[in-house]
Amino acid sequence: MAMQTITVPAGQRINITLVDGTNVWLNARTSLSYPVKFGKNNRQVVLDGEAYFDVTKDKSKPFIVQTNNYNVEVLGTQFDVNAYSETGEFETTLMSGSVKVASASDSTQKITLKPNNKVFLQDGKLHVTAVDDYNPYRWKEGLICFKNETFTSIMKDFEKYIPATMLSLGGVADKLNRDSFGIATTSFEDMKAFYADSYELILDFVDGAIGLNNIAVRGDYNLFPTDSVKGRKKKQVGTFEEYRELIKSAKLDFLMDNEPFSKAIILNRNVRNAIAHFNYDFDSDSQRIIFSDKHKGRENAVELYLIDLAILCSERKKITAMIICWICSLRKIEYVSEGMCIHIKRS
Repeated sequence: MAMQTITVPAGQRINITLVDGTNVWLNARTSLSYPVKFGKNNRQVVLDGEAYFDVTKDKSKPFIVQTNNYNVEVLGTQFDVNAYSETGEFETTLMSGSVKVASASDSTQKITLKPNNKVFLQDGKLHVTAVDDYNPYRWKEGLICFKNETFTSIMKDFEKYIPATMLSLGGVADKLNRDSFGIATTSFEDMKAFYADSYELILDFVDGAIGLNNIAVRGDYNLFPTDSVKGRKKKQVGTFEEYRELIKSAKLDFLMDNEPFSKAIILNRNVRNAIAHFNYDFDSDSQRIIFSDKHKGRENAVELYLIDLAILCSERKKITAMIICWICSLRKIEYVSEGMCIHIKRS
């Protein structure tokens, strides 16, 4: 039987409708495999992660959710299944209708669940408890709710949602196991577009950093560095007005790595060129991106994870804000040089 698989990246959720009309919400880092067409005897899907099901009633075809260790069988009902294979945990919460939970390996472990109850795995056995708080199941609304949870438990759950900017600010981005957690907060296409657009925006405003370097290092914003860049001879300019007439790529030759205002601008031209000109292959499961190109018979490739691109986008935002502040500073210097000083009238 032909199967389709949907994989949800970290930080996202997806809503789908199956061929029988069953509505399914998939939480972050979840995969669901389902047939293009259900068989005659049942409607079976395979889940790794968390999903909320609103199953269309069909008494002749039970709906079965197969997880790593347990199967959940229903006729028509609303329920949530939390079964990430990497954690080994299992939990099913019933909102309405009836479900039967059975172990895939132990025929003695069978439980029929009633509404407003949940079954969970503890010490290798299934246990049932009443549910009086449905806030934890509001993840499909984009809400993350906690009540009487330990800090460790909360942080463990945040692995599905934590933004790249928090990882960057917390100084833990380099410690992240990218093979296990390709954490991101938006889609690859959105991040790719943002990175390309912000790169061009930074190039539009890079004049500010170069002008401030001229003042800080050479004492005049009309005095430019004369050193060659990577063996490439740069054009010589006498004034800032002449510099402004250069094309963007030529301007970058004056952004010297060893000068103070250059150090804050990390452009990463390899990634920018890959996004702008290379073909790419994106694996939504591992969230790994491979950009590739063949030029003059030579293979070129840039490889990174979606989390790396997310962190680069976060850096782009900080750089853009910084350059705008620098430009304002340059404007003040120009105003002061023209005698337009601020006068404060005292009463």
